[in-house]
Amino acid sequence: MKRKSHKKSSIQDDHHDKSSGKLNLDTEFIYSKLDTGGEEPKETSKVVPRKKKLLKSLNQIQQKEKKIEKLVEKGKVNIAEKLKEEELWNKALARCRGEKIRDDPKKIARTLKREQKTKIRHSKKWKERKQHVEDKMERRQKRRQKNIKAKSEQKKKKKMQKLRKKGKIID
Repeated sequence: MKRKSHKKSSIQDDHHDKSSGKLNLDTEFIYSKLDTGGEEPKETSKVVPRKKKLLKSLNQIQQKEKKIEKLVEKGKVNIAEKLKEEELWNKALARCRGEKIRDDPKKIARTLKREQKTKIRHSKKWKERKQHVEDKMERRQKRRQKNIKAKSEQKKKKKMQKLRKKGKIID
């Protein structure tokens, strides 16, 4: 098998500015490099599973509640009230921006429990489907083996009948 050699023409080499990656001719283009204005593409954030988000928000809510309770126990009711008010304002501003606020620990716990149950239910269904496929494969293999065996028995009978007919085997 012959390989084709790709040689650049000397005209292209003369008009090619290697430092900038552009051609000096107006009629030719280089598609390998694009001038994007020096901006680098932003890295996309990793998708965090819903369960981890819910657990994280649940833990944060519980920590905030503990912090406020400790302040009340120490007698710093003013600071505790300020923290609560600040949190309420932050939630209100977030709602105005269109963000969803998940701050009810009972609802979050209920959601986590429901998702856990659905996960268990789906895993059971998957096991059943997998078992069904395995059983189906096993039945097919047994049927195949049975058919192969029957075919070989039929061949043997046919061969014996031919030999009897010719008189080579006497019963």
